Amino acid sequence: MVVTEAIAPKPKYEYNLLELWNKFTDYQETQIEQTTILNRYNRVLLFTQRLPTHFLDDAVKIRDWLLGSTTRKMAWILVNHYSQCCEWAVTSQLIPDNPFKKLKTKEPKKKTISEDRRAFTLSQRDLIIEAFENHSKYSHPMDWGQGRNRFEILLPSTGSGGRLPRFLVSTQMLLKTWL
Repeated sequence: MVVTEAIAPKPKYEYNLLELWNKFTDYQETQIEQTTILNRYNRVLLFTQRLPTHFLDDAVKIRDWLLGSTTRKMAWILVNHYSQCCEWAVTSQLIPDNPFKKLKTKEPKKKTISEDRRAFTLSQRDLIIEAFENHSKYSHPMDWGQGRNRFEILLPSTGSGGRLPRFLVSTQMLLKTWL
């Protein structure tokens, strides 16, 4: 009687994403500034630790989870970082291929410059200025000569010992050109 042992197939990847990211970060510490490691790479590490799976075979699941759990921009950034990490791992002969290579997408489009990002419309801005100029408690006209009126605006207390913050505003200067 011949007894054969069941041999489990060797996994395709010896390392998981979290292990590779740590190795990649260790390598990058010799290549880039420490502040980049502390800021960018540690932020990616925090996201990587929160992933539902770290298996490289689940790269599509990882990408889909990122798209559902973060912004499109952040998902794009993370997938690109993971792809960069895996490219390094392939070059370093730690894994046979980069499972994130085909998952890279184009960078999400930035909002166009034509989109109105102003906090107030011009008419709303003018109403705010007029309200300050005409308010009996918060506005005190000051004649600075040469026909320029400026208004000292007293803002409600911010808890600074009862003192009211003050600043001078010229309706001909700063606030009119604010937007």
